[in-house]
Amino acid sequence: MNVDEVLSITRGTLQSNPVVHTFSHITHTIERVKKGALFIALEPSYLDLAIKLGAYGVLTNQKNPSDLEIAWIYVQNLQDALNRLLYYKFMDSQIPIITLSRIECLLLSRLVPSGLYFFKGEIVDLLDLDLTTISALIMQESFLANSLKLVDTLPYQILQEQLLASTILYKNRRYHLKLAGLYLPELAKVLQVCQALNIPVELNRLGAFPKPFYTNKRLEPCAQYSQILFLEKHKEMINLAIYAQRKAPWLKQIIFTQEELDMPHILYKTLHELKTLLTSQIYHLAFIIGEVEITDLLYKPYKKSLFDAL
Repeated sequence: MNVDEVLSITRGTLQSNPVVHTFSHITHTIERVKKGALFIALEPSYLDLAIKLGAYGVLTNQKNPSDLEIAWIYVQNLQDALNRLLYYKFMDSQIPIITLSRIECLLLSRLVPSGLYFFKGEIVDLLDLDLTTISALIMQESFLANSLKLVDTLPYQILQEQLLASTILYKNRRYHLKLAGLYLPELAKVLQVCQALNIPVELNRLGAFPKPFYTNKRLEPCAQYSQILFLEKHKEMINLAIYAQRKAPWLKQIIFTQEELDMPHILYKTLHELKTLLTSQIYHLAFIIGEVEITDLLYKPYKKSLFDAL
């Protein structure tokens, strides 16, 4: 990309008389600045360092250039200019761009473990993405509309929908999935994406979703379980609790969370407090929201040491 193109796209003004008018790459990351770069100065304190590293130009909201030999491009609104550059980057790209929810991304990554690029960074990080290395871009949020047209018809027939299992007929084959019926719409979207991309799908890869942990009252993993634990970092867990209440109202459930909710719940502050609550409360289903690992909750029997008898 050259200086004139950048000026046209970003609606910027040139504040210097640059010696070189063409950039090798565009980046906002100081670690990626090398000879020939156009540096997007989201952090103005890196301007001088970018120039020392060999940047041929900078895009900034600072009017007064510190170096007149590079392309010092001034824009009033840096974020708006950045968005315009991103639009330009993807405008002529043949890479399919698909925006999915977090749950849909999780399901798709299980069904198609390779071949797709799941973008998890900030939108600005797309500037550094090499589009020649990917076949499709999957995002959880995007300033771009989906470039992939999906069919509106349901890709499968629902034969049975249960709390923690679903049976569907997909491409004339019956599948019994360990997928909560709540997430059948998300599965439909994922299968539509796979069809549009001509990606073969093996539904048996899906596994259990969400993953239930069966325990007894002492929080020991147990085949003859008395309760089921679900762990999730996100408040989306609430949707599963509501679904469970609707599908199996006879099962007593409790939501354990560290933040106030607009529905019945029990607050906990520490891991120790959570474990105490889990072993003292009466329930069939426990929905635990927070940064908690199942290994932190399960009962660990005391192991005697050689010194216990002393």
